[in-house]
Amino acid sequence: TYCIDVADTGVGIAPDKVESVFEPFVQAETSTTRHFGGTGLGLTISRRFAKAMGGDITVTSKPGRGSVFHVIIDPGALKGTPMLNPDELIRQASEITVQQTLHWRFPPRRVLVVDDGAENRELVRLVLEETGLVVAEAVNGQEALDMVAQSSFDLVLMDMQMPVMDGVMATRLLRERGVKTPILALTANAMKGFEQEINQAGFSGFHTKPLSIGTLLTDLAQRLGGECLAREEVLKLQGATADNPGNSPGNGPLDTSPMVSRLSQHPKLRKVVTRFMDEFPGKLALMKQSLNQNDLAQLALHAHWLKGAGGSVGFDAYFEPARHLEAACNVDDAVQAGHWLQHIEELGKRMVLDAPQGITA
Repeated sequence: TYCIDVADTGVGIAPDKVESVFEPFVQAETSTTRHFGGTGLGLTISRRFAKAMGGDITVTSKPGRGSVFHVIIDPGALKGTPMLNPDELIRQASEITVQQTLHWRFPPRRVLVVDDGAENRELVRLVLEETGLVVAEAVNGQEALDMVAQSSFDLVLMDMQMPVMDGVMATRLLRERGVKTPILALTANAMKGFEQEINQAGFSGFHTKPLSIGTLLTDLAQRLGGECLAREEVLKLQGATADNPGNSPGNGPLDTSPMVSRLSQHPKLRKVVTRFMDEFPGKLALMKQSLNQNDLAQLALHAHWLKGAGGSVGFDAYFEPARHLEAACNVDDAVQAGHWLQHIEELGKRMVLDAPQGITA
């Protein structure tokens, strides 16, 4: 028997709704103003797959704390089947060279992102602003209508399912008002007949969730005049050179310039940035303690946290050193881990909430 537990920290499921989530076209959240997407088919299909493989899917959940889905399947007889060694897998994974992604530079065109999910809007905003685009946000179709009436945009990214007014209705009304701006649908439900629906509504195209950032930026580049940067330009923007592309701590002059989060001036996210800065010294102390005790497994966990948390609060410079620190820990290279941890400590000394007067973040 092969068992997989998938846990989340979401809103959870009420006890009387636990079994109903496996019924087709049924969702645990059924309020008139929907807060969550989905058609109610994913779990139904997944459970049928599990049962077809001699197993099942069950769930335990606590409202307000999250859910755990338990997947059980029968893999059949495994005698003589070569098994992968976990340690070897970790070692190989740490040595994989991350495929170089395309880097784009756009003129300061204005893009309106319409989505009722704050996390979705923030993700798209961060990605687009990194390329030079100017981003505004709306939480539903009605708010998008009002914003387009008051200001001009070069492109609109429109979620399909939203409370108050959905993306289909909003797009139809925009087209009826004579708005010619490209409007791209964002949807998690690209089912049969979907393309016909978006064409009839007046959308210029669509992208499915979860979004492929590369595909999205390539599409936007064609519509908004974005250009792909050459490798040398990317390295220059990242503060690296072709001879020292940033895969080891630099030996050049130490950068002591203030490091400001690109989210620090956001009225709501400023608090998140402040909290990160307040917590960082304690986290750094724990990382040093783990290194001193040669507990590289624990240090890898801290590095993984920093790799995600730093970028989430706008301190992108932490991503690469945290990634290399995690990789060094996974191959038990305490020397390299020490070098990268020192680099992270130096970055921490440069963090400031606001740029000093006369310096632009």
